[in-house]
Amino acid sequence: MKKAILFFAAAGLLMTSCQKFKKAEGGLEYKIVDDNAKEKAVSGDLLAIDIVQSTDRDSVMSSTYEMGIPQIVQLYPDSIIAKNPGDPTGLFKYVGEGDSLVFKINLDSMAAKTHQPKPEFADKFLVFSIKVKNTSKKEN
Repeated sequence: MKKAILFFAAAGLLMTSCQKFKKAEGGLEYKIVDDNAKEKAVSGDLLAIDIVQSTDRDSVMSSTYEMGIPQIVQLYPDSIIAKNPGDPTGLFKYVGEGDSLVFKINLDSMAAKTHQPKPEFADKFLVFSIKVKNTSKKEN
């Protein structure tokens, strides 16, 4: 199972290496890898996602695949996202069921914002590879 996770993380990074990362508000860098969903998530939706967190040295730090259960995230309203530039949950408005995205958190920026030392387990970024398994639409 661990080899499969490493393969997924490496494949995700290789697939995205040809594409350029875009910058979201707050400087967060991201790429949409698979963009197949007919409906994208909207404010209030819940998304079940598989996520692999790795370093820019290709070390897997955590994986929902290994845990056997997806993580549930909620897409916040734009008014909340606007108050927290750089919050990765704002990226979920670009994806829907079956889509994938990769985003990178700059460790220098994180250290500056949190007033904590930069972690030594990575060089420049933490990399998150995300696959949206399904979405639960907000009820009106």
